[in-house]
Amino acid sequence: MKRWRGATAIGLVLAFAATVHGQQMIQYGFEGRSPLWLPGPHDAGYKETLHELTDKSVHSGQRSETIQFEAEHGSYIHYIYNLGRAPVTDDLHISLWVRANRPGVQLLARVVFPKEWDPTNPGHLLTALLPGDRYQVVQHWQPLALPTPVKLLRQQQQLLTGTLKHEINATEAYVDQLILNVYTGPGETHVWIDDLEAGPAFDVPLPGASWDRHEAGPAGGAAKEMTPARPALNQRPDEVRLEGGHLKVGNERLFLLGIRHTGTPLQVLRNAGFNTVWLDESAPSGLIENAANLGFWIIPMLNAPLAVEQPGGQVQGQLMSNNEAFHRNVSRFLREQAVLCWDLGGNLPWEKSRAVISTAQAIHNVDPLRPLAVDVRDGFLTYSRAGNQQLMIGTHRCRC
Repeated sequence: MKRWRGATAIGLVLAFAATVHGQQMIQYGFEGRSPLWLPGPHDAGYKETLHELTDKSVHSGQRSETIQFEAEHGSYIHYIYNLGRAPVTDDLHISLWVRANRPGVQLLARVVFPKEWDPTNPGHLLTALLPGDRYQVVQHWQPLALPTPVKLLRQQQQLLTGTLKHEINATEAYVDQLILNVYTGPGETHVWIDDLEAGPAFDVPLPGASWDRHEAGPAGGAAKEMTPARPALNQRPDEVRLEGGHLKVGNERLFLLGIRHTGTPLQVLRNAGFNTVWLDESAPSGLIENAANLGFWIIPMLNAPLAVEQPGGQVQGQLMSNNEAFHRNVSRFLREQAVLCWDLGGNLPWEKSRAVISTAQAIHNVDPLRPLAVDVRDGFLTYSRAGNQQLMIGTHRCRC
């Protein structure tokens, strides 16, 4: 078992990323392999001509999700993002960035009233749509948000009370779906989506994961029950950092539950509760992609030091910015945007500290956005003086 600590602190305190009493903030940059928005209800006939992740137009990062279609006359074409259960409170935050070739795309959120049945849909709980911002600035990226969610909920509660002729109980109301109405009129529409932020939410599905559901009654307090998912949405690399001796993703501490992959199926490890997996640097690209799609953070293990200490204490390092083999190797990991940090080796003695620190500097020059990690046998103080490197120092229990 490894115990990690920050280079400038006695202990590295870890906690689940963006979780408070089981709640999670979603931050997704659409850097994966597959689209996340699912086609939903529509009253306009349309033909989808393109739906993929693309690098041709992005708000940030390397990819966005794009949808292109030909539409007939109507009023809505919905695409859906399954959110989990986000309680409608003043703390609820929902936003994303959109670009389109026509104005009119609108963000909406489906709110569930867990204490009310839907009289028009027996066996289902009552739901309503909360209207968010509309896209206006053609061919430019624009943020769309759901402003004042509590006020919007009260407005829908009043409307439903008047329509259904009885007082609507909005206790424990929550948002379970984000909806984009991409209909902008007849003809061709092209939409790009990037940088989604939403939450706090419970029971957040993994990106792209399918989820089974069944309807529950008002006493159950939930409209759907989803297959359990671990809170390990992959963040952008610049959100992973050491701060004050803590490993953080975004503004939240990360409780790292990791294991080295030695052949056990990744899904088995995921079901066991691990959120991080160590992969050898020679891991095939398919294994790396599978780990990222399952929501794992990935820690690549560099098998050999990239800097060697010569007799007399001189350190001879390989300039990684000019090392073509290094770039080819690590690019397979960086492509998935799921790398948490780089592992520089294990069971390292004090005598290797100068070479390791030089290696850390070389890696930092190539990838300054991620911290690095070492497993140390002795010489902790020397390793902790790694300068400005984001270096996590770990040790393991030794059976001597």
